Amino acid sequence: MRSRYSAYVVADVNYIIATTHLSTRKRHDHNSIKQWAKSSTWQKLEIISKRAGEATDAIGKVEFKAYYLDSNKRSQVHHEDSNFVKENGVWFFVDGVMV
Repeated sequence: MRSRYSAYVVADVNYIIATTHLSTRKRHDHNSIKQWAKSSTWQKLEIISKRAGEATDAIGKVEFKAYYLDSNKRSQVHHEDSNFVKENGVWFFVDGVMV
């Protein structure tokens, strides 16, 4: 989760796409991600909770808040409950629900 947040901060869209699970990757548009990442001023990431996601787990859930300023410099909070899956020792973002 932290590495994906960092990728948004520096607009590393290739990393964001690469760490998205193949089953949901097609739902994510490279240009839209890049535009949102670059037009936002990322301020901080707050992990609210983590369920599973340990070294021996195959799935995990992370609830987080990402604080940022939008393109109009208004404070925003992206609050999401995300699902992750581990395949071949690598964690992938599957999907998330806004909280």
